[in-house]
Amino acid sequence: MILLMASMKQPLSETEPRPAGNISLLCQAGERYLAGGQYMVAQRLLQQTEAQLWRQRNGTALAKVYLPLLEASRLLRQQACEGVIVISTGDDAILQRRLIEEFFRQRAGTLLLGGNAGDRLVLKILEKVRYATRKSGHALESLALLRSGNRWRISSTADPTFAAGLPVRWVQHPSGHGVGNSSNAGEIALPSAGIYPPGSAGATLAGESLLVAHELLALKWQSRHPVRARRWAEMDWLRRAMRVDPACEPVLMRLLSLAGE
Repeated sequence: MILLMASMKQPLSETEPRPAGNISLLCQAGERYLAGGQYMVAQRLLQQTEAQLWRQRNGTALAKVYLPLLEASRLLRQQACEGVIVISTGDDAILQRRLIEEFFRQRAGTLLLGGNAGDRLVLKILEKVRYATRKSGHALESLALLRSGNRWRISSTADPTFAAGLPVRWVQHPSGHGVGNSSNAGEIALPSAGIYPPGSAGATLAGESLLVAHELLALKWQSRHPVRARRWAEMDWLRRAMRVDPACEPVLMRLLSLAGE
């Protein structure tokens, strides 16, 4: 796994230097990369801008950053959910390693990495995967698949606990199945373990389910963590929810509204 991370290529080349320190230049560069379709670079620059403005408590300037940041994160999410879907339940360590290696050959996709709830090795692998996907420069995302007994839950890598996850419903024959379950709207439908190329029935089912899952995970995190009524305290709470889902529209729009005040 370490060799795999070390051998990964750097993000796509850029002809102009990245500005450092100047908040206005950072924001302008982020918006240029967003307009040019380089969403990962745009997201990073806009996140850097947001972090600096947050330290200054500059609400007026923050209000101008959240909309392009949401757009960059949303487009990355869409690419990741429309790309290759790789699902590993962790039953076979050799197979899991092969699936991870195949995942990193992709330019867009989502990896669902499985294991027993509370297994520190699984969490360590997830952290490495999360770091490597971010350094790749590609639209690659990962989520945790955690098992407790015969129950499975899907969780964010920012909060990879069984309690924080959403229940999974396994679909053996994904063709013709919709998202979730009419009797339980929070249940996430997924095909069985394997590699699902774009356009396949399994990828379509999983991609649609994952678009729903990311936002539900952020909203569930909010429901499990109380918020204070004060403006900056609520904004800090919302920024922590962004770690669970950086493309969560309700979170970003609320941040924009509070910053604009």
